[in-house]
Amino acid sequence: MPKMWCDEEMVQTGLRPIRLPGLVINGSVLPAPLAGYTDSAFRTVMKRYGAPLVYTEMLSAGGIIKDFAGSKQYLKRREEEGLVGYQLVGKEVRWMVESAKICESAGASLIDINAGCTDLNVKKQGGGAALLKDPHTLWNIVKSVSREVSVPVTCKLRIPQREWKVDLLGIA
Repeated sequence: MPKMWCDEEMVQTGLRPIRLPGLVINGSVLPAPLAGYTDSAFRTVMKRYGAPLVYTEMLSAGGIIKDFAGSKQYLKRREEEGLVGYQLVGKEVRWMVESAKICESAGASLIDINAGCTDLNVKKQGGGAALLKDPHTLWNIVKSVSREVSVPVTCKLRIPQREWKVDLLGIA
């Protein structure tokens, strides 16, 4: 059996649990969501090797609602995966809320709003890092999703490029 993190080891290494409303993640090093890689098999292996929380691939809110290209297949998870964060990308508040509810029903331990993806196609559609240029929409997404689901909501941010005028603390 692979070596797992335990509370004693965390104390010795100086790592502390991540505490969110209604959820404690016993570790502070997490595998990131990665499109094309963090499927159920990958998440199961990561959990087996001690990941305290694993993530789905980045999921398109519109894709989930419309089941575009079989997007709902990515919602499936296995019990062995443990705590699973579902990462959503999009710019439409109502779609983000609706898809977050669907993810919660599928067993999400938390919902992560992606405001950091720099993929050109994602940004052209107004999602990911493009949300940093529209802090009002980003705030409405986070606020609305948080009100409508009972699991914690986090937001992935990216340090913006120099030419961007973004107030990350103001957004947070």
